[in-house]
Amino acid sequence: MKRILNLRNVVKIGVACLAVVVMFSSCGKDNGKNVTGVELNLSSSELEVGKTLILTATVLPKKAENTNVSWVSDNPQVATVENGLVMGVSEGKATITVVTEDGLKTATCIVTVTPPRGMSLKPGIRSVLIKLAGTGTVTIYWGHEGEETYTLSAEPFEYQHEFNGFGNTITFIGNNITYLDCSRNMVDILNVNNNPALKELNCRYNSIKKLDVSRCTSLTMLNCDGNNFTNTELNALFGTLHGNPISGGKTIYIGYYDEGCDISIAEKKGWTVLER
Repeated sequence: MKRILNLRNVVKIGVACLAVVVMFSSCGKDNGKNVTGVELNLSSSELEVGKTLILTATVLPKKAENTNVSWVSDNPQVATVENGLVMGVSEGKATITVVTEDGLKTATCIVTVTPPRGMSLKPGIRSVLIKLAGTGTVTIYWGHEGEETYTLSAEPFEYQHEFNGFGNTITFIGNNITYLDCSRNMVDILNVNNNPALKELNCRYNSIKKLDVSRCTSLTMLNCDGNNFTNTELNALFGTLHGNPISGGKTIYIGYYDEGCDISIAEKKGWTVLER
């Protein structure tokens, strides 16, 4: 009889242990509130220098308890990110990654930063004098010395700035800049290749060695005399001139040139090449 009672006690204890095991096992199961993944509203995007875009992260499942995330850019010199706000810093590519606090789940967006709509130049003197014309507004970024926004007019207007040092890059943001004169500023880098509204460009007496105007599809006058282009550099410049038929013709002033300069490259596109 005692043996039977002992056996029953063993059975009862075993059942109790099984209940404990079941109880703890259910506690370890996914209750539907653990993070299983994260999604971004964009997987890739283009962004201009100086502009921003917002990335939105959705933590999965929707009833997840911990929706905290962190953000990181693998190339902050190209694009930075803070709480999903991406800022274009310079041309190039950067991968923006969002990481969940729960489970370390990730999602990425590849951001391609493009040149700003407008133009930029790098002068070699402390005091610069620039002339602009057009319609709408222009925002001028004076390197690390702040920015100013102006309303453009049809007649060229002078913009002057005194720098505290050298090495500044001036950026003009405006979709309808039609005229630029940056002559005699010792400019060594000039980027106008994202401004299709530009009609007249004066960049005389600088130190420019490479000039690409292939996207300046409204250009009718280009004066680049005094930059001491080599024949090879001039021929490369001719190759970037557009071939659009424009009423009134198109003229490029290049200063002195010799037989090694192939002006026929420009002439075949309807340009008149003149010394000045």
